[in-house]
Amino acid sequence: MLIAPIPADEDKRLDVLRSYALLDSNGDEALTALVRVASQVCGTPIALVSLVDEHRQWFLANEGLGATETHRDVAFCSHAILDQTLMEVNDTAKDTRFADNPLVTDDPKIQFYAGQPLINSEGLALGTLCVIDRVPRTLTPAQRATLKELSRAVIRLMDLRRAGLNHANSVTQQRRQQDIETTRVLATGIGHQLNNPLMVVQGSLSLAIEELDQPHKGMSLRENLQLAEDGMDQLRSVVKSIQKLGRAPLPGEADVGQAFAGAQERLQALTGRCTIEQDLPSLPKVAMSLADLVDVLVVLIENAIDALPPEGARKVSLYAKLSSAGLVEFYVQDTGHGIPEALQGRVFHPLFTTHAEAKLGLGLSTARCRVYMSGGDLDIYATSKQGTTMRVSLPTAD
Repeated sequence: MLIAPIPADEDKRLDVLRSYALLDSNGDEALTALVRVASQVCGTPIALVSLVDEHRQWFLANEGLGATETHRDVAFCSHAILDQTLMEVNDTAKDTRFADNPLVTDDPKIQFYAGQPLINSEGLALGTLCVIDRVPRTLTPAQRATLKELSRAVIRLMDLRRAGLNHANSVTQQRRQQDIETTRVLATGIGHQLNNPLMVVQGSLSLAIEELDQPHKGMSLRENLQLAEDGMDQLRSVVKSIQKLGRAPLPGEADVGQAFAGAQERLQALTGRCTIEQDLPSLPKVAMSLADLVDVLVVLIENAIDALPPEGARKVSLYAKLSSAGLVEFYVQDTGHGIPEALQGRVFHPLFTTHAEAKLGLGLSTARCRVYMSGGDLDIYATSKQGTTMRVSLPTAD
């Protein structure tokens, strides 16, 4: 058996192939219809759209073959992508490249193969549209011409899917950038508007204290003014926290377990009011600073605790996992009454709050902003009358 050599443009070819985001995707009815036409026109029981990546050929569309992929070393398509024209093997038993190939000697016992390379607009062969039979045969000129036209239709469909993916990614990125800018402008503006009058009030109180700081004169008033100044200090601390939300993300990376521990430590007074359950396996570090990740988790856990009913099951579950896409996913789940459908589209909007008392609703919006700026996502994973689960997805630090 002859293993096909690696194409000279392999690195570029693989990069472009990945840009289509088709490997391991769900089936496509239009492509399946095209391979059925190829099977019928060529009179073969098997027809495939095969994409060739580093180690395998994977079948994007499949008619008549049980397998979903084979190793690249045994793939006929690995040979077919070396050229721009149809590769036709009329009888594999007489071809030294394939006579002892396991796909010939064992199932599916290939004896005939014809593969038309899928050449995209950049001139790269991403795979093939191929037809296969278990007996020797020769295609007619009309069948070869039809196979070539069908391969062009396959590429056009692939290009359309890639264009749609790029558009969706662009729209998503624009939405995220708008959310980031909106939240940052609001946070900075609120901080600025509150900070100026607070400086005046605090300065005035300090002068009043100095004037009243004399023996046997105004001590009760001084104590009250001191309390007022302490209150101003607390308000200034709140303002600084708001202003901090408008800054760029801090550099660094975070350990998952350490971040959860830090968040719970910050919320000790609240966590005593409910049961906190955790499932935190060993996971890679994420591409977000520990301080920022703790801030995000504090917001989510605090919101989950606020959503718990006054009686009955009062439980918050924290768990994390590594997704199939290689992202670290965090989940914060409560046992509250869920988020009404009418509010689900608004919970991440800056200044939106369900609290009856005056309270800025910047928590979730700024948390999502921080996650976006780290290349991740924060969304409502699930909500019902049994509770709500919030999900954070972050890239690893590798």
